[in-house]
Amino acid sequence: MASPDVTAAPQGRGGFTEGPVRDHVVSLAGVMIVGFLAMTVASLIEVFYIGTVSKEALAAITFMFPIAMSLNAMTRGIGIGASSLIARNMGEGNHDQVAVVASHGYLLVVLFTVALPVTGQFHADALLYLLGARGEVLHLATEYAHIWLWGFPMMGLAMVSNGLIRSFGNVRTAGYIMTTGPLIQICLGPFLIFGLLGLPRLELVGVAWTFVVASLVQTLIAAHWYLVTEKLNRLALDRFLSTAGNILHVGVPSAATNLIQPLSAGVVTWMLSGYGIAVVAGFGVASRI
Repeated sequence: MASPDVTAAPQGRGGFTEGPVRDHVVSLAGVMIVGFLAMTVASLIEVFYIGTVSKEALAAITFMFPIAMSLNAMTRGIGIGASSLIARNMGEGNHDQVAVVASHGYLLVVLFTVALPVTGQFHADALLYLLGARGEVLHLATEYAHIWLWGFPMMGLAMVSNGLIRSFGNVRTAGYIMTTGPLIQICLGPFLIFGLLGLPRLELVGVAWTFVVASLVQTLIAAHWYLVTEKLNRLALDRFLSTAGNILHVGVPSAATNLIQPLSAGVVTWMLSGYGIAVVAGFGVASRI
C-alpha cells in the first residue's frame, strides 16, 4: 500500500524560505508578543483568584512553581531540538524528513512527559517537602501536584507543537495555541475555584483542573494541525533512534540552559520557607509580577 503523501503538505503554507525577511520577523514577533502577554495576564489573574482563597493556597502553588517550570524547561528543550531539525530540513526541501522529525519529536515528548507524571505521583510530596513545604501547605501543594502532573503531558505536547508550527511559518495556529490556554484559565477558573453556578468549590484543586482542561484544548488544536492540516503522521520507527539522537543533541543543552532559572527559583523558595508561609506566598505573587 502506498504511503500517504506527506511531502506536499509543508509547501506553500507560509514557510520562511520565501518572501521578505522583515515580514516573517514581524509576523512571528507579533504572535509571540500577544501570546506571552496573554499568558502573563492569565497568570496574574490566576494568582488573584488563589489569593482570595487563602495565603496557604498561594504558598502551596509557589512551592510547586519551580517544579512545574523545571519540567517545562526540559520539555521545551526537546521542542527546540525538533524545531531546529525541521527548519533545517524545510530549508533543504526535504519534506519527507520534516514529517519524520515532527512525528519522532512528538513521540519523544510523549515518552518523557508520561514517565515524569507517573514518577511524580509517588514522589511529589517528598520533593515539595525538600523545597520547604510543611503541614497544610504541603498537603495543598501535593494535592495540586497530583492533578497538575496528569495534565503535564498534554501541556508538553501543546508547548512543543507551538515551536514546530512556527517552524512551518503557520503563525495563526501557533497564536491559537498560545492564547487559548490563558483564556480558559481566566474564564473557567472562577467556576471551578469558587464553585459558581452550583459547581463544587474546589479552590486550589480547581486551579489544577483548569490547567488540565486548558492543556487538553491546546493539545486538540495541535493534533488537528499535525493530523489534518499538515498530515505529518509518519512514525518510521526504524529511524527513531537516529532522529531522537539528533533532536537531543540540540535539545539537551537547550534544556540545561532553561533549567537555570527554575532551579534558582527553587533554591530561593527553600531559603524563604524558613520565614513562614506569608513570605513564601508574597514571593509567589512577586514572581508572577
